[in-house]
Amino acid sequence: MEPQDEFKNWLKDETIKPLTKTVDRMNKVYIKIPKRENFFYLFCQWHNKSLEAESGHDFEYAALYNKQDGLVYNAGLDFQETFPEAATGPKISRLSKTVNESIRTRLEDFVAQNQTDLSMRKVFEKGLAELEDYKKYQLEKDIQRYFLKGMENSEDENPRYYDHEWTEEDLLDYLEDADGYIERTAEKIWSKRQEAILLEQKIRSLIKTGVEELEKESDSPLHRQRNILYALRNSLAKTVSVTIHKNGVEYRFKTTAAELCRETVASYSTYPMPVKDREQFASLFGRHASYDPEDIVDIAYRGKSLYRAEAYEPQKMEEQESESPTLTL
Repeated sequence: MEPQDEFKNWLKDETIKPLTKTVDRMNKVYIKIPKRENFFYLFCQWHNKSLEAESGHDFEYAALYNKQDGLVYNAGLDFQETFPEAATGPKISRLSKTVNESIRTRLEDFVAQNQTDLSMRKVFEKGLAELEDYKKYQLEKDIQRYFLKGMENSEDENPRYYDHEWTEEDLLDYLEDADGYIERTAEKIWSKRQEAILLEQKIRSLIKTGVEELEKESDSPLHRQRNILYALRNSLAKTVSVTIHKNGVEYRFKTTAAELCRETVASYSTYPMPVKDREQFASLFGRHASYDPEDIVDIAYRGKSLYRAEAYEPQKMEEQESESPTLTL
């Protein structure tokens, strides 16, 4: 019998007899522990004595086997190297992300279905004060952050109302009945967190509108910062050569790529520069001066330009009175 067939047959076998695998003179004894009706937990003991289990050696968790789909989940690296032929399911991190996306989508359905409900109006009115504080102190920062990272990437973040931790029982429930688990969990969250859910949906709508307004501009410091991030994102560069055009002066220096990849800054620090470059920068622009994305006209790595831009000229935009976004229920 081929090794891969032996392993597959052992997984499918309802008995709990162990399976021994010898790798580099080390015996690995695997056992199956039933979990619910549809799962086996796999544990492994290592030793160099016999081909059987031995006292004095602990069994350690190795993987989870789902009898329904025949896949192995949450397997450790050693298990994967020992049984490369094992059919594995998505990683837990991927499953967790899928679950979060599905729950968010279902909750959005609940919001849409209840928009005209008078009780929903009362619930949401409780969050008006919090929403006004958010617009005053945080909205602009979040618009800029999502503009830089992309609204599509915001789906990776758990909403503030979704504080449910992914547990072992959640994993098993989901693997047994994915649709049922999503529905039950979404209904549970909706029944307890309606106000927070509605508030979150309104905040995301405000952020999306703000990002769309920024996208209408052809050039801005934020556009340039985003272009720099994109240019360096897939680069292997650790140190880059930067040319800036600042206060009518052009200056070239070296700095770390990591400094230019920080999303939370509007200005870059001179600290990562070599001492000589930093001192020259200070003599040109002042001891406490920094430089901004719009100052950068070229970023090069090993003689190849990764990013290039014309000297920045602020757009002359008509001043408009900005009205606070209104709530529509």
